Amino acid sequence: MHLDINSEQYTLYYGETPNEIRQKYDQNNTSLTYFDDISILNRSKIKINPFKDTCIGVYLDSSNKSNESKYIMSITETSVDDVIITMMVTGILIFWYAQILSQKPEFYYVCGTLFGVIIFILILIYLAWKLMQKVNFTYLIAAGLMSIFLVNIQLENNQLITEQYGKYITYYILITSLISFAICYRFGPVTNPRTKRITQWFLQV
Repeated sequence: MHLDINSEQYTLYYGETPNEIRQKYDQNNTSLTYFDDISILNRSKIKINPFKDTCIGVYLDSSNKSNESKYIMSITETSVDDVIITMMVTGILIFWYAQILSQKPEFYYVCGTLFGVIIFILILIYLAWKLMQKVNFTYLIAAGLMSIFLVNIQLENNQLITEQYGKYITYYILITSLISFAICYRFGPVTNPRTKRITQWFLQV
């Protein structure tokens, strides 16, 4: 979805119903709003889910009376999802070349680095859990509910989060990748034939 507008003084509200858009507009204009809502945007392009109801609210700043602001909202339909096609082709290639990949040291370095990026999040969650065990049970319940809420937001607004916090995500991936690669380089690639065979089976599964 593309917004063509002749003013920079505007805000987009993203939701599923007009009532939800109105609520977000009211919340954003109250003194109780301390955090930026990930569903409140200032972008000219937004990707929508064709399988869900979507409502976009455009708020124009009325204080800017120097000129009349006009906008046109248009939709570009993409018939083929590039991500799904890429994943399918990648899966087929990995299946056919699993035996070759399992013999190459470079493959272990790449997989080890990717695994480190993912596992670092789990380590942080584990450390946070151990820390929360030492505090009041009420805070533990509150933290659990907050975690569920954040995970739900992440699943529903993955693209919006990536757009707004892409810089921090890039820093995280870069730092954890360097640490993971250093660990893999320290211990070296797998040399046991049985381990290589298990790796091949895992890739083909």
